[in-house]
Amino acid sequence: SGIDVYNWVLPANTDKLTGFAGYDADTMEGNGQIGVKFSELAKTAGATAEKPYRVLEIWGARALPICQARHHGVGLGLAGDPAVEIVESVDTSGQPESVIKAIQDAFARYPDIKAIYPQFGDAGAITEGLRSVDRLAPAGDPNHVVVILQDIDKAMLAPLRDGTFDFTVSNNPWHQIDVVVKQFLWHTVLKQPLGDGDANSGTVKLPRRVLLPMPLLTGATIDTDAAHMWGGTVAFTDMPLGKWNYWPVLDTKEIGLPVPTLADRKSLLGY
Repeated sequence: SGIDVYNWVLPANTDKLTGFAGYDADTMEGNGQIGVKFSELAKTAGATAEKPYRVLEIWGARALPICQARHHGVGLGLAGDPAVEIVESVDTSGQPESVIKAIQDAFARYPDIKAIYPQFGDAGAITEGLRSVDRLAPAGDPNHVVVILQDIDKAMLAPLRDGTFDFTVSNNPWHQIDVVVKQFLWHTVLKQPLGDGDANSGTVKLPRRVLLPMPLLTGATIDTDAAHMWGGTVAFTDMPLGKWNYWPVLDTKEIGLPVPTLADRKSLLGY
């Protein structure tokens, strides 16, 4: 039809998109990191197949591709480790009341659960769920439950920084939309071709497909330069209200997407 179409967040099952920026959880570099971490924790705890390291996975919805990808990505990292047992909740749709009930039901059946991984963020529900079963405690406390969050939200920042939560794997919409808008400006407005290849190699000019990194972050690393990809805060919800009228433009030159300038527009469009 000649209409440019850009997508973000999750890869679509088509090669017809004009541009894409998002992530793929179903990889070792994505949610595989979560599975690897659970295996490491199980080994440290001395877990075995007979006495496994139990993890509660709180499902969003089994019918959603995003949840399927996140679940399968964790499995990639676990690689069939017999020392880790995943206890799967019913679908919660990410609703706080359902998440809290899933935690309560799981701990009633398995009081020795050592870790929680929610497919959706909602750190507030995780906090209240653990509090309701008397397991909200910082690292080092005998009641501590390891929490690995998928999405970054404002409610998770304080507990991650103080050690009540342990890890998060994500990137956020600010980074994704920043990239997609630049693809739109370079291609649709300035009529420049978008290139194929691995954008993170730094060798593709104006990449058409960008899979953003999904760093595994802790309270000790969430505020570092490495976590603030391309100069943006790792949690866009952490931006102080009223500090900016508009979100700052990120410096994405390293992936071949510089900010288009007025000089570029004049040169490329001939005026």
